[in-house]
Amino acid sequence: MTDLFNAPRCELNFDRFLAAWLPVSTSNRSLVYFILSFVLGLSLENAHAKPAKDHHEQHKPEQHKPEQKKSEALDPILKKVNLRFHQVLKAEFEHEKATLGPALFFENNILKLIRNGQVVAEAKAAPTVKYHQVKAYSHMCMAAAIKLLSISNDKERAQWAKTFSVEVEEAQKLSSKLDLSDEVKARQLALSSLTYALLDSVQTPNFSADLVFKFIKQVRPLIIKNFEFSAADHITQLDLAVKQVFEHLLPGEKEKLHAFTYGPRGPRSGNLIVQYLAHLLGQNSFIESERVIYGEGLNNQESAVNLVSKHNLELALGQLLFEDSLKLQKDILSDAAYQILSEREAQKTTKSPSERLLKDRFMSPRLPAKNESP
Repeated sequence: MTDLFNAPRCELNFDRFLAAWLPVSTSNRSLVYFILSFVLGLSLENAHAKPAKDHHEQHKPEQHKPEQKKSEALDPILKKVNLRFHQVLKAEFEHEKATLGPALFFENNILKLIRNGQVVAEAKAAPTVKYHQVKAYSHMCMAAAIKLLSISNDKERAQWAKTFSVEVEEAQKLSSKLDLSDEVKARQLALSSLTYALLDSVQTPNFSADLVFKFIKQVRPLIIKNFEFSAADHITQLDLAVKQVFEHLLPGEKEKLHAFTYGPRGPRSGNLIVQYLAHLLGQNSFIESERVIYGEGLNNQESAVNLVSKHNLELALGQLLFEDSLKLQKDILSDAAYQILSEREAQKTTKSPSERLLKDRFMSPRLPAKNESP
């Protein structure tokens, strides 16, 4: 029965005691606690002590916890002032969002016209199947080059090439049946034929990385031609969509248009849609600007509308408050931080810049060259 006590403090564990000796209901247990604590002369606080710890845990030295300094609290009146600022901004943002437009929004191959926060017209602007056909032939070549340089095991490489060559051969036969001009069909036939020949050479003892590099040089200009074809196809479809949407513009709206789209990080640089929208709005640089926005990492219309509304509000407030429309498009402390750190940098007597070396995984291919021993 000694385990009913929390030695060495000798505090009775009432939960275990009552469960073992006094089978009373939970509702009556508080009364029993009071009586026992009175009779035994123990405090009610001890009667509700935590469950007993084992002997080793009881003798552990208590770890000293450093005192945590209380954070300096902002004065309530300043909190109110700060809150008022954010309330004002939120109200302006909601107004900007509700009155957004006129603006062009490109999403999932659909061009939309937005006025007062609502879509008032839209038109499909998807590239045709021809765009995807030539894209597949280009991808075929790139897949072969990348994979053959990546596989170091001869048997595994030969098996992969054999499997892929069956698909390439089918694509080679299909090239003559595509609804493309003779010139474009001939280019797809050339790409598939060169790819098939490369895959077939893997089965020979003379295969080496040199053959892959030679293949890359052969197909590169053909692939670039395919890129040009695909871009022209998509731009043609965009022209048709713009013609439909612009029929719904009100007088004077074209000059006020903003345009935006969204997507992942990869296609942001030189994005075809961004270039097209910039050209459409007369931004001859063909890049993002105050009127043309690319929402990186966004995936729906609502988040894109929020981004553009915030963007437009920042431009207006930056011009109003600082006579610099771009002031609020960056960290508000950026100029001050740059000045302070520049002065600190100028005071340095020695500089020791660190260099980071970047290595292309295919600069030193795992596949040995023809005259090189593995």
